[in-house]
Amino acid sequence: MKTVSLTITEKGYCANSEGQLDSEHPGLESCALSYLVKGIERRQRLHVEPLNILSCDNLVSNGELLARVCGQWAEKFGHSIDFSKLSFPNTMVDRIVPSGPDPLLVSTEQFHQWVIEDKFLGERPRWEQPGLFFAESVEAFEVYKLGLLNASHSFMAYYGQLRGHEFVHQAVRDEHLRSLIEKLYFQEVGPRLKPPHGLALQDYGEALLARFDNPGLPHKLSQIAMDGSQKVPQRFLPHIKESSVLKLAYSAWFSYMWLGITKRHDFFLSDPRLGQLKAAACRNFQETVAAWKALLGWPDYPVELLESPGSSATQSSNSSS
Repeated sequence: MKTVSLTITEKGYCANSEGQLDSEHPGLESCALSYLVKGIERRQRLHVEPLNILSCDNLVSNGELLARVCGQWAEKFGHSIDFSKLSFPNTMVDRIVPSGPDPLLVSTEQFHQWVIEDKFLGERPRWEQPGLFFAESVEAFEVYKLGLLNASHSFMAYYGQLRGHEFVHQAVRDEHLRSLIEKLYFQEVGPRLKPPHGLALQDYGEALLARFDNPGLPHKLSQIAMDGSQKVPQRFLPHIKESSVLKLAYSAWFSYMWLGITKRHDFFLSDPRLGQLKAAACRNFQETVAAWKALLGWPDYPVELLESPGSSATQSSNSSS
């Protein structure tokens, strides 16, 4: 075995908002990092050839992050690994795969793209196929995807459910919501990003909207909304200063979680920090916002309570900031 790949979602890395190992993360001692580090350590004791480890999750510089938290986990729990015999190439994976009731039946879109940093120890895998290619750097691809596709996906997940939608294709057909996504793509964030070679912003944004508008692949917004405490720092915060839409998305996450936790709405909530968020929540929205920002280490941008945004419903009286 020369290469190992991981797809464990953002929460599987047990990292904080600064990309460092979260030493207070629940279950840290038995998380995915424990299996990986212990396996590497045993392998190296046997003097087996070097190993390439590929992260395939939606994280900026995912290979670098994985190497960093592996090293920090090993140090914390008294393990020793030789990083000179390991390589952690960065990758960017793009394919929409909704979860379904049967894990053996997986539905996905036709589009797929996998970009892998050409940084292997030993011979590079012979994986060339349509949609997969090796690149000197994947940064431009991942920044584009996280800043546009993933940011708008999570925005739809929270804001769309607050507006009463259940699926992505419903949310993207909401004219108000769609206009905000287009503003994010073509006015606020997209023009600030350097496109990967051969990619035009207008074409990329229009293709994303077409991919989202696919009722044949029903993708629940509640699935995308999961693990927001891990996703928001990656998807909203890098460009929130320049974007009114991302500021709105920031408010939408706080609103979605608070309305769900306080049982004002029957939202499906799933997050690795859910227990801590519940413990810090109270009946006052703004007090809860302040407590959650402190808990998560998030910036102090103004947050409004959005109960039925863009409709005739009004905001709560305690939502001013």
